[in-house]
Amino acid sequence: MAGPERVTGTQYRRALVTLAAVLVVGGASLTSPSVLSSHPASPNSNVPTVPIASPTPGASASPVLPPGTVAGTADPPESSGVPTISPTPTVTMTNMPVIKVKRVSVPFTTVTRKDPQLAKGQTKVLRAGVAGLNELTYTDGKLTSTKVVRKPVSKLVSIGTRTTKPWLTGQQCVFERHAPVVRVTVNDPDKVGYHLWIVWGENKRDYKASGTKSFEFQAEWQKLRWTNCGIWLS
Repeated sequence: MAGPERVTGTQYRRALVTLAAVLVVGGASLTSPSVLSSHPASPNSNVPTVPIASPTPGASASPVLPPGTVAGTADPPESSGVPTISPTPTVTMTNMPVIKVKRVSVPFTTVTRKDPQLAKGQTKVLRAGVAGLNELTYTDGKLTSTKVVRKPVSKLVSIGTRTTKPWLTGQQCVFERHAPVVRVTVNDPDKVGYHLWIVWGENKRDYKASGTKSFEFQAEWQKLRWTNCGIWLS
């Protein structure tokens, strides 16, 4: 057989408050404070007691409510835990800027320098060129920033300046059909330029030119005093 159920302090207090309210509503009059108890508390018990005070003549009796309870008021509503914001904020949507980034190549330059050890007209690449790279940022179609990713490296080219002095070949001072004729070829591949002198007796002729050319000069018999024919180049 099961033992008696244990009444907790909270249940006991609620029962006393309810019983006191019923007695007051029914017109019961209590001449002195008393404690309603169906189970006497032991001396060491912590169970609370609710006293009921006797009403004064002409006044209705009111139960003594537990501390913190206000008569005639309902329990406050439980909070939902969600804060109330007043006034309600409004959100305005704005157009976000359109940002585009692209990379462009930067051409390199060519730097030349003279090289007296290299024949005229010849070239030699000393260093190859490397194109640079820039990063361009456009905001709403307008260029807003330029970032150098890689600087261009110039191309270095050596140009020969060494020249060869002109020289003579095929010199002829001959008599053809009893006429003195002088023939000579001047070699000038680098087109340095030259001054050609032909002297035979009192016959003289000079030429200023450049490049490889052949010359022919027919002297006059009357002016031939010496048989020697002279050809100079300067």
